[in-house]
Amino acid sequence: MMTDRKTLIVAAVVACVNMLGAARARAQSSASPGRSGRVDITSVDSITRLPLAGASVRLVSVLDTTRVYDATLDARGRARVDSLPAGPWVLTARHARLDTLGVGSVAVPFTVRAGRGATVRAVVPSVSTLVARVCGSAATTGTGYLFGTLRRAVPTRASPRATATVSALPLGAGQVTAPWLDLRIKAGRVERAIVTTDVPVGDDGRYVVCGVPTETTVRLRAGGPQG
Repeated sequence: MMTDRKTLIVAAVVACVNMLGAARARAQSSASPGRSGRVDITSVDSITRLPLAGASVRLVSVLDTTRVYDATLDARGRARVDSLPAGPWVLTARHARLDTLGVGSVAVPFTVRAGRGATVRAVVPSVSTLVARVCGSAATTGTGYLFGTLRRAVPTRASPRATATVSALPLGAGQVTAPWLDLRIKAGRVERAIVTTDVPVGDDGRYVVCGVPTETTVRLRAGGPQG
């Protein structure tokens, strides 16, 4: 019985060693150049239907975040990255267009198959998607949002009493007031009302005004902690 038990233990150890060896061989095979894949990147702005020409893209491996590949989209909003190791990845794209929409960047997860090509599409969301993402429950039909950054105006040495000069550090704890004309039809008559919304300014100087009608004029007023 002791001999049989020893035999079983030895067999189990050998099986484990064989399994580890096979796993190591698979890992080495996946890491070899022949097991990589090609990635073709395309882009489009869902609002303008134009490509994101000149956008900066970064590809980061999910399994090893030290693996980073950078590229710039050409005039057609495209780029190609060769010999990308197989596995799950995330692409992030940055472009001036995204900044103007208050998005900052878009992120797209994708997977590279060994020895195969993959196509990744960076898309600027539609207007409705953007409004829902930024405003959440405050998003309603026929409305959009305004956003910006509040900064202090500082005097220059040449003109110390100037009221507006170069921008300085963001001004936190401020407030932005947004009034607009609201038109509504009741009982066959057009009723007019001035709607005023006050929103706080974050520590980074940013603010967002939601619920703004898409067909109206808004005059923003901003003030810091001291008015």
